[in-house]
Amino acid sequence: MTISELLRGERLERALPLEEVEQLVTGSLTLTARERAARAARRRRWGLRLAAACALAAAEIALLAAARLLELETLGMLLLAEGMPVAFGAWFCLAAHETLPPYYDEYPIGFYAQGPVRLHLPDIRLTNRNWPAILRAARWSLLAMPVVYPLLYGLAAWLLAPRLERGVWLRTWNAVTLVWVLAGIFLPIYLAARRSD
Repeated sequence: MTISELLRGERLERALPLEEVEQLVTGSLTLTARERAARAARRRRWGLRLAAACALAAAEIALLAAARLLELETLGMLLLAEGMPVAFGAWFCLAAHETLPPYYDEYPIGFYAQGPVRLHLPDIRLTNRNWPAILRAARWSLLAMPVVYPLLYGLAAWLLAPRLERGVWLRTWNAVTLVWVLAGIFLPIYLAARRSD
């Protein structure tokens, strides 16, 4: 098989003229450069959105501290609820591949691994048809989570904490935070995959 056949994607009966071979090679290089530029621009946009979400979340946490609503006992859960979405959001926004390898479309695969991230969706078949929806849902939900969580915490600390016994408040908020983190990260991904499958 010749390079010309690989670039054209078909068997050739005769050798192509040199001009046509050069046009094929130039066209494939131009497409690759265009794809790289588009991918870099897309990552820049998502990176800016992630930075804006982090800045907004930091401002909200500073306001909670200034209003004396932030307690030392809930700080660990606050860091978990902010750190996990930011870490996963950074991967989804900056590192995740936009397309899956072709064998995902050929075989029933529900597991994806890239670098340190492992994604397993039971009863979901990952394909290039549902992968863009998964990426979009994951990105938006992971950007929203660090912004919304301090607002929820502040509202709960203002309305519920004074009315509940301290131990009950802490246990309740810890449970709410764990559900928030797990559901916020995985539920949008699962629902997007289910809808677009």
